[in-house]
Amino acid sequence: MAFAIAMTLTIVCSVLGDFFMKQAASPGPLKPGESVRVVQRLRFAAGIGMLTVHFIAFLFALKLAAVSVVIPLMACTYVGTTLLAKMVLREQVTPMRWAGITTIMLGVVLLFRST
Repeated sequence: MAFAIAMTLTIVCSVLGDFFMKQAASPGPLKPGESVRVVQRLRFAAGIGMLTVHFIAFLFALKLAAVSVVIPLMACTYVGTTLLAKMVLREQVTPMRWAGITTIMLGVVLLFRST
């Protein structure tokens, strides 16, 4: 149970950390009266916070399971990051990228079925 919580936290915080860093790099449209610097700093701080939690949870997961289990599970971040990019940031995701992500996830499934 602790491993599942650690891995979920690792994956979710990694995806959100990357998402906030992307938003800090390109803040997009601002509301009236908003300062670009304030918005960028808040998003950057949120990204750093999420990535810090990710790293701590990742180290905890490594204490609980073999590296050959933890690292392949980290591939789940590709799915989460791509979904956020598509749905929230409105980025174009080509069928070839989806095929690549699907291939990676199939590889993860094969790894776990072999153990």
